[in-house]
Parts: sequence; C-alpha cells; structure tokens
Amino acid sequence: MNLPRYQMSRRHILAAAAGVVGASAMEAGARNAGVPTLKVGPRALYRNFQGWGTSLAWWAHIVGGFQPHVREHYLKRIFHTDDGLGLTVARYNIGGGENPKYHFLTRRAVIPGYAPHPPRFNWAADKNQRLILHECMAMGVNQVQAFSNSPPWYMTISGSVTGGKNGVNNLRPKYFRSFAEYLAIVVAHFRHVWHINFQTLDPFNEPVSNWWRFGGAQEGCRIGNREQNIIIPMLYRALRDRDLATQIAAPDDNGVNQTIQSFQSYSPLVRREVAQIDTHSYHGHGRIQLREMARAAGKRLWMSEYGDGDPSGLTMAMRIIKDIKELQPETWVYWQVVDGPGWGMMVNDENGRDTGFQTTNKYFVMAQFSRFIRPGDWIMPTNDNCIASYRREAGVLNVVAVNPTHSARRILIDISGFDVRPSPVRTHVTDDRHRLRAGVEQEWQHRYLHSALPPRSVKTWVFSDCRLSEV
Repeated sequence: MNLPRYQMSRRHILAAAAGVVGASAMEAGARNAGVPTLKVGPRALYRNFQGWGTSLAWWAHIVGGFQPHVREHYLKRIFHTDDGLGLTVARYNIGGGENPKYHFLTRRAVIPGYAPHPPRFNWAADKNQRLILHECMAMGVNQVQAFSNSPPWYMTISGSVTGGKNGVNNLRPKYFRSFAEYLAIVVAHFRHVWHINFQTLDPFNEPVSNWWRFGGAQEGCRIGNREQNIIIPMLYRALRDRDLATQIAAPDDNGVNQTIQSFQSYSPLVRREVAQIDTHSYHGHGRIQLREMARAAGKRLWMSEYGDGDPSGLTMAMRIIKDIKELQPETWVYWQVVDGPGWGMMVNDENGRDTGFQTTNKYFVMAQFSRFIRPGDWIMPTNDNCIASYRREAGVLNVVAVNPTHSARRILIDISGFDVRPSPVRTHVTDDRHRLRAGVEQEWQHRYLHSALPPRSVKTWVFSDCRLSEV
C-alpha cells in the first residue's frame, strides 16, 4: 500500500528502514559468501557515444555483386537493429588500384581505384562497394568515413599498391600533392554526384607499420610521420579548395601507443588540421593516455579498427570492454563483419560464387553490445568485466557483462544510484550453447538484482523505468 508521506505510520517507517538495513546486510552477506557485485555508477563516464561499425572494403566488394535479395539478407543482418547488429558506422575504402601487370592481391582485396590511368578518372569503378554503401545508409547508417590503404600504383616507389621493398616508405615524394588531390577529387565526386557526404577522410591505414611489403595480398603503404606532416596540410587545402566540409582523421595506426607517438609528432599546424584521432586497438597499453591527449587537443576519438581470430567472440568482448572503459571512443568499429572462419561474424568464402553465410557465436556476442548500447546513450562507470549505457529520455539502463572463465558466476548488480522500481528485468545470453537467449529475472533486494553468468558467456540486462537520482 502506498501512503502519502504525512500518513505513514511508525510501523511503515520501521518497515522501510528495515528494508534498507536488510539490503545492506544482504550485500555484505553476499560479499562474505564470495559473490561479486557489479556496480553501475549514477554519473556518466562519457556522453558522446555514436555507435558501432564495420569497414566495408573487401566484404562489400564481394557481397555488392550478389543478387538484390541476397544483398538485402546480408545487410539486414548487419545494419537492422531488431534482427541484426544495428551497426550505424561504415568506413568506405577508396582503392588505390593495382598495377595491371601484378596479381598479388586476393580476390576480395582487389578494390578498384578511380584513377587507373591518370589523368583520366573512371567513375564506374568499385560499383560493388559503393552499392553497399548506398544501401546501408538507406538502412540507417549515419556515420560514414572514407579511408585509404594505398595511393594508386603509379604514385608508389615499388610500382605496386602492396607496399615497398622491405617495408620502406612507398609513396614517391613528387606525388604527395597528387595523392592528396586524388582523395579530395573522389570525396568531392561522392558529395556532388552520388550525394554521399563523408564526415571524415582518413588518408592512411597503419602507416608507420613496416609489414606493407611488395608482393603482399592486400593494399598497404608505409608513410612515416615526417611524410604525414607534409601530406596532411596538402589534403586539408585540397578539401577546402573544393568547398568540402569533410574533415581529416588520422593517423589510424595499428596500436594505441603508435597513435600517441604519431599524433605527438605532428606540428601545431597539422594538429589543428586533424579534426579526429583514429586508432586501431590491436595492441598497446596507452588507452587512457590517448584519451586524455585527444581531449586536451579538442579532438574526437574513434576506435576505427579491431579484429581477431577467436570465433567464440569472447576475446572481442573483452577488448570492447577495455576500449570503452579506458579509451572512451565515440565509435567502435570491427574490421570485417563478413570474413573467413574465426575473424568473421558472418562467414562466407568470399569467392564471389558462394552467396550463403553462417552466423557464428561472435556475431551474437557483438549483438549483445550493439543491439542494446545505442548511439546517443550515456556510457556509465562500472567495475568488473562489464559496461553499461543509459538512455536518459527512455529511462533504460543496459548492462553487458562477460564471463570468460569455464565456471558459472553468481553476481549482484548494484544500481542503487538510480531511482528504479524493482520489476522483471529482460536478459539475453550468448554462450557455447545459446545465442541471444531471452529470459526474465526478478530476484530483487532493494536496488540489487541477484543474477548469474554462465561459463564463457556474455549477458545483457535491460532495466526499464530507471531514472537517475541526480544528473
């Protein structure tokens, strides 16, 4: 019975107090019993999360050649929220285009360049990847970035987009400006002819890495920090000369510490002209340092590429949690959502003939995050192997936790910093036997929810009608 405060009897007051004491005692007892508490803080860790994404490039080059109904099946599974991953970020690869006398590239990595024979441009090139870009934007993708793996082959020292001899710099200095102009011309054509406006353009991909070697299986080009300091101002001017609002993102290095070193190498002018810091998170321990550096410089921060060969998705899930908590990026982008076994969330041979795919556990692990933590959500502070997001207008709190061990875990979820009425909580679990299995839990004690994490699992809790006590 709900009584107005002035009508509450001494019995009601004592009962309420007993409930609070009981909750505290319950938590203490649970801790003494070895049950960990997942605590969700009531204040935002950061508020500018913009969504999850994928690079198009290779898989889009293949899938874009499939029949319309087949493409639609793929795209729904990737970009729809209700029955897919709900990705809202896409990175489009502006191909360099390989020297016709070489055949090093794998079938899926042969991304046609738009200027195979300078100075003539071929705007019919790369129709498959471009088609996927158009169609995914129609499904709700609203963050689009262009990026380059290599300049066109005739601008390179080795004469190939696969890289330099022995992994050295491979862009001829006399073509620095031509490369910048090439990218700006392509972005302008997308804007004015195909009505696609890239918010950002990243001219590099893992540019200080030395594994881009002549004869490799994909496009890649080493461009050192000194050369980046020269090219970025040229690109900035080329974009502004064409009255484009597209901003520059860089350096897109393979690891977070490399990204820190590259950005620190930029001159004050170059730092002003780079609007967004892109990093891959394959390795490195400097996530907090990179985050603080980006904020001090007034730059947006993207985790623009990560991938791994673990088909269970648990390695990826742990990396997502580490990146979101420490790096705090606006977006988190997986490299290729369609790929071979291990790396792929949707597995396809990518030979251009086999059009089917298999969804792996990794796909459903990604969905545990991407279906529930949505663009515009506030990322909330948490402990343990979990992250949480809060949708203020809807009053919805989503908590995602990972148990990478082979043993089940009993837990308490502490949302005592929120005004919430204990009610049934929707859950979803992916483990070695289940994929997004839906359930309901309602074992509450005050604002603590009793729950459990199965072995090798990712679990999401959806708390509805959950309001912040303080903002």
